[in-house]
Amino acid sequence: DAALCATAVAALFCAATVDAVSTQEAAAHTSEEGAGLVGSGADANGLLLGTSYLGLWLVGGRYSIGTGGVHLSGSFCNGVDEDGFENPYPSAVFGRTHENDMTMAHMLACIPFTMADCLLGVMGFMPASLRKAMSDERVQERASAVSVMGALQAHSLGTLEARLLKANMAWAGDMVLFSPPPPFGWEEGTRRECGRFDPICSGPLMSVAKHLLAAPVSYTMRDLSHARHGLVHAKPLYTRHCALAGVDGMC
Repeated sequence: DAALCATAVAALFCAATVDAVSTQEAAAHTSEEGAGLVGSGADANGLLLGTSYLGLWLVGGRYSIGTGGVHLSGSFCNGVDEDGFENPYPSAVFGRTHENDMTMAHMLACIPFTMADCLLGVMGFMPASLRKAMSDERVQERASAVSVMGALQAHSLGTLEARLLKANMAWAGDMVLFSPPPPFGWEEGTRRECGRFDPICSGPLMSVAKHLLAAPVSYTMRDLSHARHGLVHAKPLYTRHCALAGVDGMC
């Protein structure tokens, strides 16, 4: 089906990327082969970026635009519209859909492309969706606005990409990061929200970032759910809580 086809194609790209990285490591053993090291690394990054562009078409983009600013989605949420936000790049395979109506097949198809975008972001490279966002006139307009229209909101993995977008576009408005995974996503001039019992920003990962990596951990802890309800991470829990609490900005 569509999910299997999309995943299979992405797997080929990822396999080629792994092969290129292996070639790079082998080349480091001799000075002669070391001369081709840069080329091997560039090939690997190029394959990752190619996978990211393939994902942009197959499963959709990771940013959406609304009157309240720009939102960057988290993992496995490519190509979906959100309440008040429209995705300029819906999936060519699964069509335009709202985040609440996203199928399991669509989510599974997002996995390899999410991995590629994550690897690119960790290395400081702009994934395909962010490159499209930077050239989008509506995003450019919001990047220079200081009103609510110029707010930048991101959730989970999207916080890593929001950090890159803020730096590369000199974002003037507020930036809100929901459940930022450590040690990425901390920037001056941002508001960081973490839900109690969220495994991404309040669990062992956060302890490792704070105590072992000495990351500048600073965020507002929110009681989004009672402990008996289990783990919390979904973006609607964050935005719904902020709306009920009357928090200003993107919420």
